[in-house]
Amino acid sequence: MSVRSDDNDDDLKLLFDTSYDATGSPSPEQEPAITNLKTLQADFESVLTDIQSLANDITAPVINAKARTMNTKASQACLADNNTHQS
Repeated sequence: MSVRSDDNDDDLKLLFDTSYDATGSPSPEQEPAITNLKTLQADFESVLTDIQSLANDITAPVINAKARTMNTKASQACLADNNTHQS
């Protein structure tokens, strides 16, 4: 006989839910620890969404054809100015 995992999950839920049947007992969903975990989960999901949004906005720098063909040698004026400051 094969058992689906969902069946086992339901059995466990029923087993543990019975301890909350007493009058005035909070359900598992109302426990402070569960509420805090759900709040943390929502906070993490919000941060993750923000990070993904920022990551989508970031683009790698692109060097276009004009920048590739620019002369990178220093001009004579720059060289003269450099020599003046070094003396």
